[in-house]
This record gives sequence, structure tokens and C-alpha cells, in this order.
Amino acid sequence: MTMITSAAPRAGAQQICAQTMPAGFTPILRRELLYALRKARGLLGLTPRDISVLDALLSFLPCRDRKTGRDLPVTPDMMLVVYASNTTICERANGMSDRNLRRYVDRLAQAGLLARRDSATGKRFPLRRGGKVVDAYGLDLGPLFRSAERIALLAAQAEAEAEEASSLRAEALTLRANLLRDADEMSEEDRGFVDMAKTLLRRVSLGLEGIRAILERLHGLWSTLTGAPNVVGAPCPATVCPEPDSTLSTDCEASATEEMSGKNGQTVRQVETPKTDTKKRKTAEASLGVIWDQCPTLTAFLPRQPTCMEDARDIIRQFARLIGLTERSFANGLRRATLGQVLQALEHIASRPDCLNDPDFQFHQLLGKKAMLQAV
Repeated sequence: MTMITSAAPRAGAQQICAQTMPAGFTPILRRELLYALRKARGLLGLTPRDISVLDALLSFLPCRDRKTGRDLPVTPDMMLVVYASNTTICERANGMSDRNLRRYVDRLAQAGLLARRDSATGKRFPLRRGGKVVDAYGLDLGPLFRSAERIALLAAQAEAEAEEASSLRAEALTLRANLLRDADEMSEEDRGFVDMAKTLLRRVSLGLEGIRAILERLHGLWSTLTGAPNVVGAPCPATVCPEPDSTLSTDCEASATEEMSGKNGQTVRQVETPKTDTKKRKTAEASLGVIWDQCPTLTAFLPRQPTCMEDARDIIRQFARLIGLTERSFANGLRRATLGQVLQALEHIASRPDCLNDPDFQFHQLLGKKAMLQAV
């Protein structure tokens, strides 16, 4: 009688299976482990592509409930060896090339997050007993799960450092803004450093120590200018707003506070506050008030008289909606004519019922005949 031997024992499957030892670790969800890996990526020296490969490998683990479809925690008694082919893994890794996959697998193995379990032929395949997969040749994720607690601690450390860096960066930007007000009293070298500080603080590779060094020097410059003690970590001086000019109108005036960035100066640039021509503004408000008194239809619906140009624009927009004018036509009208001309055109349409059938067309026609409207 001829004895048939399968390929698995010839490849050394029995020996490797006998040497397999259970990996002890606390059960954890794949999603939680991936979240910790992304947070601790910088401390572990991993790249986003390394995380993508680990994400693809974790998707092969049999830890999904067949009835509910929910992910179950990965436990030490599960089979943690991925025996899928490189082609299948590359498909789950967003179409990664086979060459790149091999390079990232080598990186993860050198980092101690992955172990190779190669057969004698170099092939990956499962080992079955009683029709069930009990072990396999392939890529072992056991080292990754045994390092889960260390990865969680590194993730918490990275999150705390990121929070501290954000706070220190905001303090440094506020201190820089205060130093720029007294730039004339600083030397050329110090003034150049203060100007460059914002660009330096935007660098992701600066790190927590780099931010602290910049903040310490800014505190030193502030101490030199004001005579205050140089204490890093002390509350930074508040931004002082200039006193308002008594000659400016107080109605609907913009705040004198300098417009500051809401993202710690990382991705946005500070914009200089636009200057307002007070004389033209007061003249426009007075002319608008005269025209407002000549609009009985408007005052019948909206009796409240505006107090400034911004308030008038909002009221006129509300009146335009009441007579059926579209927002697009109203916006185009504001670009083509003055606010007073727009107001007169709306009053003309509202006072004539025949114009309400097509208010957009009538509005366009009236603004095209500016001779019939009083210029404001």
C-alpha cells in the first residue's frame, strides 16, 4: 500500500506547530490598537504607510462575530498568524505594490512589531486539525499584541506632549505679538528673531524642546524690554488693545482688538485689520436715512430704522426676501449699484403689484436704468 505524505509535514509544519507558544497579553480591540499606533507613530519611528500595512494585516484576524458582525477583542488563544498572499494583502493596503509591501514588512519586523514564520519552501499556508485551522506559516502579529500596553503608554505620552506643545505655541505667538509693538526698541538681531519665530513655530519637526527654547528666548526679550522677571511658564502678558478714538462713531464699529489666529499660527496667516473711512461712512448713513423715510412700503413691513450700514443691509435683504427676490439677484444688485439705489428699486417693486410677478426681472431692469434712481 502506498503512503501519501502532504506538503505541510515535508515543509516542517509539525516541528513549527510543536514549537508554537501561546502569547500572553490583555485582550484588546483592533480599533483601539490602531488608534494607539497612530498616536504613538512618531515615538515608535513608524510612517503612515507602516500603519496602513498593519491595518491591512489586522483585517485578516478572525475576531468578528458572525451573527452580529461586531468586532470582538483579540485574545491570546486566537490564531494571530496571517497566511494570506502578498497580492491579497496589497489589495487591502490600498493597492500597494508588492515591492513596497516587502519593504514595510521588513521595517515592522525590525521594529519588533511583526515576526516572520516561514516554512521550508517559503510559502504561507494554514495548519489544520480536524478541519480547523490551528496554526499557520506567515506573518505573526503576536509581537504587536504583546506590545499593546507599551504602545498605549506611548500614545498617552504623545498626546500629552502634543497638548503641551499646542499650549506653549499659543503662548509664544501671543508674546511675539506683544514684542512686535516695541520692535523699535530691540536690536536688529532680536527683531529678526521675533519676525522669524512665527515661521519656526509652524514647523512640525520642531518638537516640544524646540518650542520651549523659542519661548524661553522670547521671555528673555520681554524681560529686557519691560523689566519683568524672566519666568518661563508664567502667564504671558495679555494683548493690550489701543484706546478707541473719540472722533470715531460708536455705532456698529469693529472692535479695536487685533484679529488673531484661531489655530496657533500653524496654517493661517494673520490679516491686517481693514481701515474704515469714517467720513464716507457717516455721509452714506445720512443719505440712507433720507431715502428710508421715502419708502412707505418698506416701513410698513419693517418699521425699525437701521442704525448703521451693516444693519441696513440686513434689513434690506430681509425685505427683498419678502417680495420674492432671490438671493443671487440681490447679491448681484449690491455689486452693480449702491445700497440706496437697491433700496429704491425694492420700494418701486413692492409698491406696484404688477412687478411682483417677476421681481428678479424688474429688479434687473430698474438697476439698469440708474437715471431714475437717486445716487447715494
